[in-house]
Amino acid sequence: EVKTCVKCGDVVRTVLPATGHDYSAWWLETKPTCVKEGLESRTCNFCNDRQTRPRAATGHRYEGEVTQAPTTTKEGVTTFTCTACGDSYTEPIPKLSTEITIGDPHVIRTSYNPDNQLTFTLSGSTLTISGKIKYPDLTRLWLHHGELSTSPFAATSGVSFTKSFDISAITQESYLDIYAATSTSGNSFTSYLWNEIKVKPVSGGYVFVHSPILENNKSAHNYYLDPAKYLDKNEMWLEVTPAVQAMSDQICKGVSDPYTKLRLLHAWVAENIYYDYDYLYGKKTDLYYTPDDVLTHRYTVCEGYSRLLIALCRAQNIPAVQVVTYSTQNPAELTAQVGSNHAHVEAYLAAESRWVTMDPTWDSGNDYENGVMLKGSATERYFDISHDLLAMTHRISGRADWLSKDYPV
Repeated sequence: EVKTCVKCGDVVRTVLPATGHDYSAWWLETKPTCVKEGLESRTCNFCNDRQTRPRAATGHRYEGEVTQAPTTTKEGVTTFTCTACGDSYTEPIPKLSTEITIGDPHVIRTSYNPDNQLTFTLSGSTLTISGKIKYPDLTRLWLHHGELSTSPFAATSGVSFTKSFDISAITQESYLDIYAATSTSGNSFTSYLWNEIKVKPVSGGYVFVHSPILENNKSAHNYYLDPAKYLDKNEMWLEVTPAVQAMSDQICKGVSDPYTKLRLLHAWVAENIYYDYDYLYGKKTDLYYTPDDVLTHRYTVCEGYSRLLIALCRAQNIPAVQVVTYSTQNPAELTAQVGSNHAHVEAYLAAESRWVTMDPTWDSGNDYENGVMLKGSATERYFDISHDLLAMTHRISGRADWLSKDYPV
């Protein structure tokens, strides 16, 4: 600053402090991309001094889509594409398991559960039954057929056995039934497998006769489902609420193996939920079918059984889906009817690249009738049931994205 005397001309100079820059707000000069930084700048309002700074790259935002479904001989492909720039990469999907044989004319397994399965093998006119089953207080099993003369044989729950039979007396296509007796039933036997194992004589021996709807079910099971799509804990009607999460964690406490978790979750639902016959018979109209409601009230129909089990599985980060079927123990009805009357569950076992079938409704012996809960005996017959046996009683109508041709839509 300069001041001059108007009389004598003397000059006084004073140094003023700098005002400092007065910058504008930062503005985006160059947009960032997924991999490159952008540029921001600002300018001083006094002197036009300009400053710059980088704007961080946004990073890719990938979404995955199955572009090639896996088969038993070839890996599948999931393609991940960035929604912003189109960059993409792929990841392999494991081949489908080849360990499960469906429709074998000489071998049928009741289940893929190693601790609860019977294997029926035909060689010429010899039928061999091997395996072990979980059946409380089991003492004897009996292979029954009208043309055979067989006697009950000793068996113990959870203990492996092998037993062979000459079935050359069977002259026509017919069922082989298995009955069980316990330490408390005396000489009374209860059916264990009924109208599910069928044989017929052919040149050189016998073969198993599979359900006429097996091909329908195979089509459903061969349809590839992306497990990652069936983990949503907030899906409508399948919400994993805090109560459901807590129960799932309690059931699976101390367990890390996914297959064991599935067994425990299936068993808990079968043992603790009651079938609502009052609703089925029209005695009331209200129905509990969301996971939280079923967990709270403990009675429902198949829809509620399946939804609760799905939510319990997803709470353990195991993908699970609902499967819609027409289900009956009447073979003629199974093939004649269309549509659906039942629902069960499939959960994905990543270690084996397969879906495990679970029907807690059919394994539950509990009834809710006339407002009273009647405790029954739960089984594991329909936990990880084989495709061959499932097709004898369950015709799949809908499985996630797959729909049967005769399913009304």
